Amino acid sequence: MTTSPPPAPHDPSPYQERTDGSYANTAAETFTTAEARHGIVLVTGPCPQCRGEMEIVLVNTVFAGRDDGPAPPPPDGSSDPSSRLFICTCPLEHAGRPEGYSGCGAYWKMIVEVAA
Repeated sequence: MTTSPPPAPHDPSPYQERTDGSYANTAAETFTTAEARHGIVLVTGPCPQCRGEMEIVLVNTVFAGRDDGPAPPPPDGSSDPSSRLFICTCPLEHAGRPEGYSGCGAYWKMIVEVAA
C-alpha cells in the first residue's frame, strides 16, 4: 500500500490580490465537490497559492420567482454557467489583509462539476 505525501504547509505570505494561469489547474487537481442539496454544491480544497484549506458553497438558484424568459448572460461575458470565479477564503493569517477580508488574495476561474 502506498501513502500520499503530506500536504505542503500553509504559506503565510502577505495578502496580495493576484492570479496565475496555474491556479485553476492546481485547484482542479486538489479540490473536491459534493452536492449538499439540489442546486447547492460544496467545494473544498487547498488554495493553490497559499495552500490554506477552503470550503466554498456554490448556489445555482438564488431565489424562486416568475420566469420572464431566458436569463441574461453572466456579467463577465462567459456563456458557460459552470465556470465560476474562486477567491481564496482560507481563515489563516496573511499580513496586510484588509479588515473584513479572508484569504491570501489569490483568485482564479474554473469549471465546477459535481462528483457522482
